[in-house]
Amino acid sequence: MAEEQVMSTSDMANEIVKMKNHWRVFERADEVALALQRAEGRKTELDAAIKALEDKQKSADSDFIAATDKLVQKQKVLQEFEASLDKKMADAKAKFESDMEELGKHYSDTSVAARDKVAKDLADEQAKVDELVAKKSDLQRDVRLLQAEIETLEQKKAALL
Repeated sequence: MAEEQVMSTSDMANEIVKMKNHWRVFERADEVALALQRAEGRKTELDAAIKALEDKQKSADSDFIAATDKLVQKQKVLQEFEASLDKKMADAKAKFESDMEELGKHYSDTSVAARDKVAKDLADEQAKVDELVAKKSDLQRDVRLLQAEIETLEQKKAALL
């Protein structure tokens, strides 16, 4: 037993070196454990940041989807409004063409009626002129007859005197 207790100086030095090496291993293990603890804390922070970014992305996605849906609705409204305007334009064009056709017909009818009226008025006036010419002729004949009768009467008067 006593032999076991007695160690040589070099053995002791070797034992001290082994103990120092063990001590360094434990210190290094503490450093690694501390670094691991820090890394786990950083991982937790990064996981929280990632979760916050994912939540923000989900919120942005839902906002984008809502905005897209709103734009789709507005586009539908605009398409309906455009279709309504196209229909109104087509109706207005059809009405314009119908009105122009009616106006053309009315103008044609009016022109024909005016031409016919002018022709009738002209014929009526010509008939009056012809009647007056006939009356003038009759009156001139009557005047000649009266003049001839006056002349005959003057001749008879002259013969009687």
